[in-house]
Amino acid sequence: MKAKISRQTLKRLLDVAKPIFSVNDIQQVTNSVMLYIKGNSLKISVFNNEILFESEFPIETIDLTEDYTVVLDARILINILSTNDVEYLMLSTESPATEVFEGNGMLEVRGDSLYSLPVRSALSYPQLPNLSKVVYKDFNAKEFIDTLSLCTKFTDKEAIGYERGICFTGKKALVTDHRRGLALKKDLDTELITLTPNIAKPLSEFENVQIGKSDNPKMLTFKGIIGVFESYLGVFPIMDEFPSEKVLSVIHDWVSKPSYSIEVSKEILSRVLRRFRGFILDNIGRIEISIDQNLMTLSYKYNQYESIDTIECVCSENSTNFGISMRDLEDLIGIVGDKLEFRVSKGKPVLYYNNGELFYFSGIYLDE
Repeated sequence: MKAKISRQTLKRLLDVAKPIFSVNDIQQVTNSVMLYIKGNSLKISVFNNEILFESEFPIETIDLTEDYTVVLDARILINILSTNDVEYLMLSTESPATEVFEGNGMLEVRGDSLYSLPVRSALSYPQLPNLSKVVYKDFNAKEFIDTLSLCTKFTDKEAIGYERGICFTGKKALVTDHRRGLALKKDLDTELITLTPNIAKPLSEFENVQIGKSDNPKMLTFKGIIGVFESYLGVFPIMDEFPSEKVLSVIHDWVSKPSYSIEVSKEILSRVLRRFRGFILDNIGRIEISIDQNLMTLSYKYNQYESIDTIECVCSENSTNFGISMRDLEDLIGIVGDKLEFRVSKGKPVLYYNNGELFYFSGIYLDE
């Protein structure tokens, strides 16, 4: 088998799939790329147990008497694509298709240099769905991607359950790592489903995006164009059930109970936090906030280091004190406009911001 492949096209598609690759899979599935050569076309598939990426483009083949499924180390292939300058790569193997499928034999890749790559067994791959068979429809892809990108920072990336995902209820998007979270009013035309936010980056590379749904297996699927080639992205739901009703109930309880408001200039507060960053070396550094007669004093202490600053504010309470992590305060600043107005629940260790479309909440530290 011999195949002549556009280096730039293959590199472009694999660059989109980079966020899907894993380097820790001992089964060599999620750090691999599957190349399916049939006739004069090449279909690539990248899979990481949660996300499936597929795309197909034309190639030239020589002496191709049967279809070939070739599985390679994705990292090595991307390195070859990135370090060679030729317009086309030549792929060739003397092994029959059955041996290559089973992971026996070598694949020669000729660019500026000649490489011999061991093939991997395709038998370890699960049976992947054909995403091109799904029925697709138009939807607001930009709003969906923007929602994913915004929610990503509030997920717990080390968790194994719903805390690492984003829940879509059809009318809302919810995310929480238990200490902080976000609820957005979004009519995103999806059923109740919890998704990994890792699809945001590859999906943002698609144009003319449409959405679909696969029932067997259950996946949310997307079709779009990368360059000039039709491409697909499928995402399996996180099976650990997101407690969406409980989260919404707790938010409603906070809003309905007594609280007091604090209004402060976003620009001035941002400048103070930038100065504090010289002392705070991690995201959980605790900022102490003390308000007295519309003056807000912010302080941070660590060992012998101390930073204090006072700015003007408007507070519905004459005086109050609480602590909040640097990360949570910076996240709050990042989602509001020029004027920052938030509320602190009376008697409960929670701070929240609500503009009718977006609800942000964060745990705080109350004085004993």
